This record gives sequence, C-alpha cells and structure tokens, in this order.
Amino acid sequence: MGHNLSKLSTEVQSRGLILDDEDKEVLSSIAEGDNVIRSRYIQIGAFTRPEEEALSRTCAALEDSVAKEFEKAEITILPYIPAPSSGSTTETSDEAIREELRELNVKETGNYRVSATSR
Repeated sequence: MGHNLSKLSTEVQSRGLILDDEDKEVLSSIAEGDNVIRSRYIQIGAFTRPEEEALSRTCAALEDSVAKEFEKAEITILPYIPAPSSGSTTETSDEAIREELRELNVKETGNYRVSATSR
C-alpha cells in the first residue's frame, strides 16, 4: 500500500477499524493531490488541506482505535519518551528562554528584541 492513504483506509476498514465520517473525509483530503508531498517539501501554489483541529481529532481517534486493538491482542505499547538533546537539561530557566527568543528574533527579523525584563 505504501503511502496510498485511500488503499490503507479501505484496508483497515475491511479489517474492522471503524472510521467516522470526519476521519474518512480527513484521510481522503490527505490522499488527494500532493498533500503528503506538500507536508515534506516546500511548494508554492494553491492547495487545500484538512483543518489542524480535524487532523488532530482524526489522529487521536486512530491512535485510540489502534491502541484498543493492540490491547485486545495483548501487544504491549511502550510510551514514547524523547531523548534529551546532548548537553541540555530537561528544565529550562526563564532567562535561557528569553535569551533564545532574543537570538531568534534578531536572526529572523533583525529588529525585534525581547527585553530582559519580559516574562
């Protein structure tokens, strides 16, 4: 099936996964045109894509449905825990955040700065 969401959607439904109308519409919208490619590469021109909220609901529904099927099959799902960046801590001070914002703003806009007293 590769990246063909239309075929994948049909196949998972034939195996018992229930998709509501919004999920079907979101998956269809992603499958149409070059939306998968557009999510990976910068392209210009007019296009349509699912609303972020609809995409989030569909992802959550799929995650929940698949997790339930894994539980029924007694397949253990381990939580995803991202590895910390090398040389960084898991806690970041307010001052470190303000400094990073100052650096980004200077690089991105060249003229906007966050004051040292900003919170």
